[in-house]
Amino acid sequence: MEKQIIEYAGGNEIAAIAIKQIGYDLMGYYPITPSTQIAENLDEMRARGETDLIMIAAEGEHSAAGTRYPMVMNVACRTVSGPLSIKGDHSDIMFLLNAGWPILFAHTVQQVYDFNIIALRLAEQVRLPVVVAYDGFFTSHQKRRCLRFEKDETVRQFIGPKKEPNPFLDLSNPITVGSYMNEPDLINNRYQLHLAMQQADELLPKLFEEYGALSGREYGKAEAYCCEDAQELLVLLGSSYETAKEGVDSLRRQGRKAGIVTLNVLRPFPEKALYERCRTAKSLLVADRQDSYGAWGGNLSLE
Repeated sequence: MEKQIIEYAGGNEIAAIAIKQIGYDLMGYYPITPSTQIAENLDEMRARGETDLIMIAAEGEHSAAGTRYPMVMNVACRTVSGPLSIKGDHSDIMFLLNAGWPILFAHTVQQVYDFNIIALRLAEQVRLPVVVAYDGFFTSHQKRRCLRFEKDETVRQFIGPKKEPNPFLDLSNPITVGSYMNEPDLINNRYQLHLAMQQADELLPKLFEEYGALSGREYGKAEAYCCEDAQELLVLLGSSYETAKEGVDSLRRQGRKAGIVTLNVLRPFPEKALYERCRTAKSLLVADRQDSYGAWGGNLSLE
């Protein structure tokens, strides 16, 4: 296991540290609450000479990437206006479910750091952009003790050298990016994306295991507390998982077989991992923090 040091940081701050340690060349960003701190911290690191990261401000938070180019996007989840609000619900991340991006959902500051490193390795191996999501304010701003690798080189060795089969700027082998497609090519493109998501589903357990050997923290697609014999289970996403543990402890002291489950991976959806943790339950309560209007439930409930 590689040497690590303690940081007292919020989710945005630890995300910035992971980005700096990874050693990206380029970062597109839009400074909007509650994710502004990521860009602020990286800009300060650049001013101190700790990184040569080039930062490009996008024209707005609705900018999108539509090609299968490996990248990592941190989403500090917040409500979608209007009415105007910046509270940390999940209405924005649920819009991404059908965008073709694997989505890792961190419920602790520590996971924000770890998932950023795992996400780039996943992105480059399956050639899909990957989201690392976490709750706005509850995870993005609340500081916690967490561990990070002492040496940047440890992170870069885990990720490995960049492999670009079709470099954008190889003038001897020009390529077209973002070209128009009619139905046969478009359908084939969509099917290839489907296969890439299947590949991500198969690869994630191996990456979690490999990262666990390096860090001492091994994750699964789903995580549970007191679920082995649970007859009533609460299913939720994000920072409320840690808070709900106290409620489970209280119910257990009353003799009720209660438990709690959360997802570390929202896409590809971890149905088998979820089933294994819910199989003893007689009742499930899914705590959505958004609604899919007209579908008679939030997206987590529906899935």
